[in-house]
Amino acid sequence: MRFPMACEKEAGSAPTGPQLKYSSSYSTLSPDVVEQGRSTYTSQPPPSMAHGLKEKLKENHGSLTSGYHGSKDELLRVLSDNRVFNFSPGPGVLFQDVLRQANNELMNWQGTGFSILEMSHRSPEFTGIINAARDNLRTLASVPDDYEIIFVQGGATQIFSSLCLNLSRPGQTVDYIVNGYWSEFAAREARRYCDVNIAAIDETCTTCPDRASWNLTPGAAYVHYCSNETIEGLEFQSVPDVGDVPLVCDMSSNFLSKPIDFSKFGMIYAGAHKNVGPAGLAIIIVQSKLLGLSRDETPFMLNYDELAKNDSMINTPPTFPIYFAGLVFQKLLHLGGLSVVEDVNRRKAKVLYDVIDNSGGYYSYKMQKEVRSLMNVPFSLPTLALEEKFLEEATAGRMVGLRGHKIAGHCRASIYNGMPTQGVMLLSLFLKDFQDRNPFVETEL
Repeated sequence: MRFPMACEKEAGSAPTGPQLKYSSSYSTLSPDVVEQGRSTYTSQPPPSMAHGLKEKLKENHGSLTSGYHGSKDELLRVLSDNRVFNFSPGPGVLFQDVLRQANNELMNWQGTGFSILEMSHRSPEFTGIINAARDNLRTLASVPDDYEIIFVQGGATQIFSSLCLNLSRPGQTVDYIVNGYWSEFAAREARRYCDVNIAAIDETCTTCPDRASWNLTPGAAYVHYCSNETIEGLEFQSVPDVGDVPLVCDMSSNFLSKPIDFSKFGMIYAGAHKNVGPAGLAIIIVQSKLLGLSRDETPFMLNYDELAKNDSMINTPPTFPIYFAGLVFQKLLHLGGLSVVEDVNRRKAKVLYDVIDNSGGYYSYKMQKEVRSLMNVPFSLPTLALEEKFLEEATAGRMVGLRGHKIAGHCRASIYNGMPTQGVMLLSLFLKDFQDRNPFVETEL
């Protein structure tokens, strides 16, 4: 059965371009049901690792960390901490040392006598914080001077709507590339305000449409795509060339996971709660020449030009998420920048994918190998019963957030920047251990 795209226009108004062929859950999913898989958390403190995994991890430290940074002492410190390895898709895992610094400064920020949570956004202290965050992000991501960095509230989902009001005029066509839930969601929202052309689509949600197949609109206001589909585990491996039309990218789940070539983009945006910090903040980086084009009906609070002119402080901004993001930017600079970060992320992903690929089909995934995400690794087991057992034992082994999104099911490991190599090592070892203890024979079906 073919289900219409969720953003399809009312009857009598023919939609532009091909339509999605999703399950009914995609078409009927309420907008507020996003990244909310059934939780594997409990109110109990983290248990000790099951099945001797702690000992196995220490024994296999040398072979599993070949080419990695990190000593056995660092491994033992992670294992002894009263925390879990959080593989949640978002809010995601954060750097532990950044969490500790924020915790240490929470009650008394740098000797001021008040908390960052109590700090006026008009104070010289916070002005210093937001300016430093902006400057460090510009340095970290090599953002050119003719691009504005804007901190906003509402998450990337809010930008699905405000984008159209700021970068297109009434009656203009905008092109969208669709290959998963989030790119479809963005197109659905855009259709409220624009004439949307679905310029390319992958109805199987297993790959990224080849640039040669795109049917772009001459004179389109912009071309939009999602660089990493969090649910399906799909990641564009290069930036598509769309000529002189502004290219807009939702980078929410792989922002700052690797270097960005801004010369190829008119605008990028990202929710912060995966690679940058806590929920409540989104970041827009937009070419200055694209500002000032907003429609008359654009709400003042959603006007990118006004936000840029007011240094992201038209009203009270999300002060704590901005402060925390600033600490993360400092952390990534200290690590050596985004090229180093990308190298670590590739090494982490390789450890996990190698175990899945060498499992003889016990663990499997739907996405094509050449577009596998470095950030989000969905996988399934032979039966749903085995998956439930796997998730239960993983939680007992201090690995949480592994249940797949409710519209996709199965399992998923999100291994963002903040996920330590040790967490990926532990999960990889557990995958092997679980398969050894729970063999599957095809005739059991």
